Amino acid sequence: MALFGPRPAFYVIAVAFALHAAYSLLMYRLTRSMGDLVGAAYLTFACLACLSAPNAILYHEKRPYLFFAVGVVLFGVCLAYLALNRKLKWRGRELFELAAMPVEQIGNGYTARPLPAGASSTRGTRSWPLPNSRRGT
Repeated sequence: MALFGPRPAFYVIAVAFALHAAYSLLMYRLTRSMGDLVGAAYLTFACLACLSAPNAILYHEKRPYLFFAVGVVLFGVCLAYLALNRKLKWRGRELFELAAMPVEQIGNGYTARPLPAGASSTRGTRSWPLPNSRRGT
C-alpha cells in the first residue's frame, strides 16, 4: 500500500476475495453446503466493498461502500451463527470421528476365499495393460 497507494491495494484485495468467492461457489456446487454458499456471498460483498472503498476514501462517496459493508457484516453474522451452532460440516471432523470409532475385536480375522477352479493361462499377459507396451518384456 505504501508503494502504490490505497487504490491498487484495495483492488488487489478485491481480486483475491473474488477468486476465493468463485472457489466457494464451486465448492457449493459440488457439496451443496450452506456454509459454502454463505461464505461465497460474504466474500462477494467483501470484494465489492474493497472495490468501492477507494472512492469512499478519495472522493467521499460513501453510499456504495456502506451498502457493501452492511452486507459484509450481515453475512459475517450468518457465518458466525452457522459456525457456532455447528451447522457447518467440516469434512475433516467427519474423518476424525470415523477414525475415533471403536473397532470390534474378533478371534480370527482371516476368511478363506474360494480359489478359482481349473488352470489359468498366462499367455497374453506380458503386454498388459496395452498390447504394444514394453512393460512386460
